[in-house]
Amino acid sequence: QLEQANTARNQALAAFMAACKHSPKPELLLLSTAQLAHMLGEDSIAIQFYKRAHVENPQDSRSSFFIAQMNMLAKNWDKADLWIQRSLTRDEKEPLALLSSALIKAELGNLEEAVILAKKGCAIRPKDFNLRLLQARVLRIALKPTHALEILAALPEPLRSSKIATEERKQCVRLLEENNQ
Repeated sequence: QLEQANTARNQALAAFMAACKHSPKPELLLLSTAQLAHMLGEDSIAIQFYKRAHVENPQDSRSSFFIAQMNMLAKNWDKADLWIQRSLTRDEKEPLALLSSALIKAELGNLEEAVILAKKGCAIRPKDFNLRLLQARVLRIALKPTHALEILAALPEPLRSSKIATEERKQCVRLLEENNQ
């Protein structure tokens, strides 16, 4: 049954790719094809179609955002920065893109800029606790573990007890211990 599902997904991807070739205006179809390829683990195909979607639909920030995310996961920080900037050029007030940019900047060592971007993203949606979790990570990387711990402590359950928040808290405590030695 799993093999049949994978075969069906791959056939769907092939159909989407063929439809992109024949469509006179494939903007959203390109994005859907990229997302399907990404879901199937076909990253090179996904990036190819995300790039095409980026070119074909100049108002849409999603394709460049998704390329940035893929590069973040691969820890390709310079490429991630390039693509998140392209995304923000198209939508400068997208909170998740701002927080992604903040995390990228922090990983690249641009700590002051990272903290400012994280604050800006959270100000747009102050009740979005997932953004707050990202802000805490940025603050930890920016060597502000006390502030990060304050944010983590204010997260609602079950997010506060989640594996990712618990690991972030441990890393903040570790950083504080190292600084006290």
